Amino acid sequence: MPHAVWTGGLSFGLVNLPVRVVSAVSQDRLSFRQLHEDDKQPIKQKRWCPKHDEEVPYEDIVRGYEVRPDEYVIIEDEELENIKPERSKAIEIDRFVDASTIDPIFHNKSYYLVPDETATKPYKLLVQALQDANMAGMATFVMRRREHLVTIQTRGPSLMLHTLAYADEIRTPDWALQDILPIEADLTDQELDTAKQLIQALQGDFDPSAYKDTYREEALKLIQQKAEGETIPITPTPDEEPETPEDLLQALQASIETAQNND
Repeated sequence: MPHAVWTGGLSFGLVNLPVRVVSAVSQDRLSFRQLHEDDKQPIKQKRWCPKHDEEVPYEDIVRGYEVRPDEYVIIEDEELENIKPERSKAIEIDRFVDASTIDPIFHNKSYYLVPDETATKPYKLLVQALQDANMAGMATFVMRRREHLVTIQTRGPSLMLHTLAYADEIRTPDWALQDILPIEADLTDQELDTAKQLIQALQGDFDPSAYKDTYREEALKLIQQKAEGETIPITPTPDEEPETPEDLLQALQASIETAQNND
C-alpha cells in the first residue's frame, strides 16, 4: 500500500468518510551531485558573507524578507511557527462546481483519496453522484502545515484530490506575451481551413503511455555504460533554430501530407 501523506475525513454536508491521501504521481527524476574533478569528492556548499569575506556559522544565520532593494525584515522561526495553520482533521467540501469549468492552469498535484474499509458505501455514493452530475467538490484543508485549495473529482471508480494554485498566483497571458500582445494578424479563410485539416489529420486519443521520457532513458543508459567502463563518443549536436515559414499556407499543406504519409 502506498504511503499516505495525510489521513482524516472527507465530508460533504453531514456525511463524513475516513480517507487517506495517496500521491497519484511518481516522478523518477535523475539527481546528479557536483564533484571535485580531481578526486571525485562531493562538493559542499558554504554559507558565505561577501561583505566580510568569510564563512558564516549556521547559528549566526537569520531569516529575512527583502522589502526594498538591500533592505530586509528579519523574521524569527518562532514567529513563522506561530502563524502556521494547524493540521486539518477533515476535508470539508463547501461547494460543488461544474467539473468542465475548472481551468487546467490551476492544477498543481494530484492524489488518490483511498477510503477506509468502513466507508465504502458513502465513498461509492459520492463517486457516482459526482459522475452523474459532472460536478467537482471544492474545499480547503491543511497538509504539511500549509493550507491548500483543492478540488475533489472522479477518475473511474476513484475519488481524486487535486491541489490548486490560488487565483492571485496565476499570471495572465498579457504578462507572458506583453511584448507581442495584442496579436494583430489577418488570416485568410483558406489558411484557417487548412490549419483545421492539419489538426484533423493529427487527431488521436489522449494516451500519455504513448510518450516516453527519452532523456531519462538515454541518461540511465549512459550512466550504466560509463559505470561499466565504456568510453562514450561525443557527437556534436547542430544548433539549429526552427525557421518561421514564409508561406504559411504552403507549410500547412506540406504538414498535412507528412501526417497522412505517416498513418
